[in-house]
Amino acid sequence: MTASATPAFLAASLSQTPLSRAGHPEEAAALVTFLLSDAAAFITGAEIPVDGGQFGHGCDKAISDALRVTT
Repeated sequence: MTASATPAFLAASLSQTPLSRAGHPEEAAALVTFLLSDAAAFITGAEIPVDGGQFGHGCDKAISDALRVTT
């Protein structure tokens, strides 16, 4: 999802990600595979962020601020 991101966005995003790295498609695929399996048969609804901790970290404003300064 970040292949077309500007360098400023990518740097700001990674600096605010608690895991300090970009995610890999395989990591999202592992969750999808689990949710499609019988092991997830009793899950009826959930929001599961696959974002390296960004959502829980609340970094949206910091990324927005960083982009505003560099553009």
